[in-house]
Amino acid sequence: MAENESGTVMLPPAKTQEAFVHIGFAKARLTRGRAFVLAILAGAFVALGASFMLMVRSDASLALFDLAHPGWTGILSGTVSRARGRR
Repeated sequence: MAENESGTVMLPPAKTQEAFVHIGFAKARLTRGRAFVLAILAGAFVALGASFMLMVRSDASLALFDLAHPGWTGILSGTVSRARGRR
């Protein structure tokens, strides 16, 4: 197991596969009620991130910024939509 400069643990491929198998077994052992609640929460977080991304994308104060540099608003909205999945 190795750590990079940001402190993220990097596993070799065999250990990565083993870790994902254990995660899958842990998810399979969840009760139906807990799995349902986690599914509802996951959907709520996705919807919250999407609404925040749309708010950034349609913000009128970014219109001048968008005219000067049209790609930056897309990059910003893409970053906002991707950031919701990171811990």
